[in-house]
Amino acid sequence: MMVDTPQQAILVVDDNEANRYSVCRILKGAGFKTAEAGSGEETFQLLCNNHPELILLDVHLPDILGFEICRRIRASRETRSIPIVMLSASFIGMDARIAGLEGGADAYLAQPVSPEELLATVKAVLRTRQLQREAHAGTSRAQETRDELNRLLQALAEKNLTLQAFLDASPLAIVVCDLQAKVLAWNTAAEHIFRWKTEEVVGRKFPFLSVRLQSEQQSILQRMERGETLAAVESLGKRKDGTEFPVVTWFARLTTATGEVTSFFMIFQDISERVRAEEALRISDRFAAQGRMASMLAHEINNPLTAVMNAVYLLKERKDLDVEAAAHVRTASTELARIAHISRHIFSLYRESDAIESVNIGQIADELLEAYMENAAARGITIRRQYRSSASVAGSRAEVRHLLANTLANAFDHVGNDGIVMVRVGSGYSWKAPFATGCRLVIADTGPGIAPSNLKSIFEPFFTTKEQRGAGLGLWVAKGIIEKLGGSIRVRSSVGLSAHGTCVSVFLPCGPAPKRKKDISMRKTECQFGPLHL
Repeated sequence: MMVDTPQQAILVVDDNEANRYSVCRILKGAGFKTAEAGSGEETFQLLCNNHPELILLDVHLPDILGFEICRRIRASRETRSIPIVMLSASFIGMDARIAGLEGGADAYLAQPVSPEELLATVKAVLRTRQLQREAHAGTSRAQETRDELNRLLQALAEKNLTLQAFLDASPLAIVVCDLQAKVLAWNTAAEHIFRWKTEEVVGRKFPFLSVRLQSEQQSILQRMERGETLAAVESLGKRKDGTEFPVVTWFARLTTATGEVTSFFMIFQDISERVRAEEALRISDRFAAQGRMASMLAHEINNPLTAVMNAVYLLKERKDLDVEAAAHVRTASTELARIAHISRHIFSLYRESDAIESVNIGQIADELLEAYMENAAARGITIRRQYRSSASVAGSRAEVRHLLANTLANAFDHVGNDGIVMVRVGSGYSWKAPFATGCRLVIADTGPGIAPSNLKSIFEPFFTTKEQRGAGLGLWVAKGIIEKLGGSIRVRSSVGLSAHGTCVSVFLPCGPAPKRKKDISMRKTECQFGPLHL
């Protein structure tokens, strides 16, 4: 960058007017502007109002020596940065040069000095000062940049602390991994659930996943990187001691402003308690159904057993039996008594309370649905409730609850992820006796539906489409309870590609079941609140 450009002002300080004139002519000829002062006092007066780019200062002045003027200029904050070139015809010795330079002068010239040397010295000093200014400006900009960077780092650190506090406060295990499936970070809940410390898993490839999920992790991450949205996945997690437990896993990706995927979130929820509760409920229902069937079988055995025991009693009373026949009759009588004892014992193991009370269907439905809320949320299932009236029926609360529990369990077992389960309760009429009013309960789901070949067998005992997960007694028991209460049940189902699902409609009378009249036409009627649409 050229420094010898026009408009740069130079102050010439010299008590010899002829010298001032000649120096100013030389500087003006080189393109500089000039100002003049003949004494030290005049110099300070000019510096109060204007700061030149450079000062040419004579040492021998009438009032103040140039050494003192230089010292004062350097001592002032406003003028300390002005370059000074000292000139002298009297003080030309080595000591004078050293004193001038140590006093703050940028250069020291002994007069007489040639115009060329004077201009070269002036330009060199101005060039040096310009470089110093640029370096100072660069240093200032660098300092401003460092200050701004420090502010940004401080703000980022505060946000990181806030985020870490949020993650640590979460009851769900949150794990961050990179594109190579290596753990970058995880929170306090992850340590509690998986029993691995942070330093034990960071940098490793998912030591806390089951073998099945580890084999699928690369495929899952690739799908996430392509932008696919993954539903919640139920799988098995693995603790540090090797034990596996059920978890629900959600996935999310972290991207840059340009949409590039940089890392992934994996959020885990331990569902061990839920699974145990569901299993306990399933076992309870299975035992209840098996107990009911055992009770029914024992009851059915009692009738022919009574007849056989009576016949054996009559044989024992006969007098014309020989000894061998009498022994056989006594043996048969003993064994029949043992069978009767076993039958009575089985019948006493399962006996429902016969207490009849007013049972609110909607209230029981709400109690049962509450147990499915967490599972439904994890699978994205929408639960819709439509209670058109506070319908109540007369019956055993345990039986009505058992009826609803079996029907709802079937709906939630068959509906897929992101499906819909609808429960509708209201007043209605019986299909078989149109004048009989009562409660209409409808439970529908958007599952795959029941094949027509299976639909005709769903009320048979031990028939199931759920393989190892069902005993095949739920709907059979439910139908028995409904018929006991004088009601009816109908199941409709569709397995189409666009429209599929199952709808179970139950009618329960408000009071005892009305007797069927011969003159009443068997016409189909809908419940009062209209047909069901999903």
